[in-house]
Amino acid sequence: MTDDQQPDDNRPRSTGVTLSKRTLIVIGAVAVVVLLGLGGIIGALAMNAGKGSAPTAASPTAAAAAAAPSEEATDAPTPEEDVVSAPTPTETPTPEVLPLNTQFTVGGATMTVTGAEVLPSIPTIDGTTLAADAGQQLILVHTSYTVSGSAAVDLSCSGGDGTYIQAYDSNGNEMAPIYETSSIAGNPGCNEYLPHGSTHTWNFAYTAAAGTTPATLSVTDSNTFDTTVLAALR
Repeated sequence: MTDDQQPDDNRPRSTGVTLSKRTLIVIGAVAVVVLLGLGGIIGALAMNAGKGSAPTAASPTAAAAAAAPSEEATDAPTPEEDVVSAPTPTETPTPEVLPLNTQFTVGGATMTVTGAEVLPSIPTIDGTTLAADAGQQLILVHTSYTVSGSAAVDLSCSGGDGTYIQAYDSNGNEMAPIYETSSIAGNPGCNEYLPHGSTHTWNFAYTAAAGTTPATLSVTDSNTFDTTVLAALR
């Protein structure tokens, strides 16, 4: 090789790998596609993170349990079961009324009702008269009283031993008592006590509406109020 043919050390040397322009364009396009795909995936992940995790589907067993009524709901009483049935009304028994002249005992008294009179007036032992007001009438009740209790009894001023007495007409109206027993003939005097076992007539009076009929005498044990006897007045 002559001096004219020596290589020029100042020229650029080849690296051994040469890429064409077309190849470079293809590589660039692929890189762009890859970057776009990665961007889409990252965006989707970000949106899912913002919305929260999606609810999981209920299993068939859980759905069936939710749809089936609970035992508590099944056992709950129906409105019909909550309603308490009203008790069937029963007839009030008619109280027994003892016939006239029937002896009975209440408290410390043993009595017999012997009759009742309807009068416009009642004479007294002091010569005066008990008279009925207009539209009224007087009822004089006759009884026999025996002291069966342990206490002595002042019939005329204190009444019977352990007895609460009321009188009624045939319409069920209570007659009004007249507190003049000591002045009515046939009774012991006021403060004249009767000892145990003694018997005496006991007559007492009531005021009632004119034209009514005396019907019953009610005698209640005033110590307990759990015993009442009804006796006919006529």
